[in-house]
Amino acid sequence: MRILELFCGIGGVAEAVWGQPSLGRVVQAVDIDRQAALVYAANHPLRPTIATIESAASWRTRIAGWTADTWWLSPPCQPYCARGRQAPDDARRDALLQVIRMVAARPDWLPCRIALENVPAFEQSDDCSRLLSSLDAAGYQTNQQTLCPTQWGIPNRRQRFYLTAWRSTCKPPTIVPPPRPAAIPLARYLDRDHAADLFLDPGLQQKFAPGLDIVSPHGTDRPTSCFTAGYGKSIKQAGSYLAVAGRLRRFSHREVQRLLGYRDAFAWPSRYTHRQRWKMLGNSLSIGVVRQVLASLAVENQADIRR
Repeated sequence: MRILELFCGIGGVAEAVWGQPSLGRVVQAVDIDRQAALVYAANHPLRPTIATIESAASWRTRIAGWTADTWWLSPPCQPYCARGRQAPDDARRDALLQVIRMVAARPDWLPCRIALENVPAFEQSDDCSRLLSSLDAAGYQTNQQTLCPTQWGIPNRRQRFYLTAWRSTCKPPTIVPPPRPAAIPLARYLDRDHAADLFLDPGLQQKFAPGLDIVSPHGTDRPTSCFTAGYGKSIKQAGSYLAVAGRLRRFSHREVQRLLGYRDAFAWPSRYTHRQRWKMLGNSLSIGVVRQVLASLAVENQADIRR
């Protein structure tokens, strides 16, 4: 598959296909975030295109959608999540709405396959209904699932809605997680050393500890909660804390990226702070689940080749 990675961020799809040639390759990545694009380029041979996806002019001059047979969309989740504004005038919806217009207006540009990832609440949104209607009118068969890495034993809750679509008479296959996955110990994802600046101030710990999600480094029964882009900025409801000798500390960016499935060799420009790295990871993808979704699309890709 030749993949156009829209809303690419630091490169979750590129990371998912790294070393997995059967899943395809990214032929173009697009985002407006220049800082995230630098991280992407530091880890993958492809340099992202900086463009406003909501602009029709960008599609005419900057986004070479016709070179790809598969589109991956990871539009901003804030308009649809519980803490978002969910307002009809939320400008963060504009880029996805432009993609929906492209599906309706440019059938000559459309790929064989499309995949989208977002928060579970997206499935109930008007934008999801618009997208499904446009895909149906354009001749796509679709499948919708909510999946979480814990279904594969990974100790991190990151429940997300996944939509897959292809132009075929067959419906995209349903992804079936293993029925009883073995829980992977959290300790496998942790650093050996703890940076001092990761520990919560004792005053903050005493004040907020009752409302925090606290996990043990040796536990296997409780996965970490979802790490959001607000981790390190918001004390509560942005991710888990690790209990270490009576103190609480934040997870390092390396630990978060391991829980998300990124390689240990995944590199960051040295000038980026913990907070910047947490934010970009919070806006990223669960790599193992993305591989499952891409594999389900690759099944149809092989069927196309045989036909």
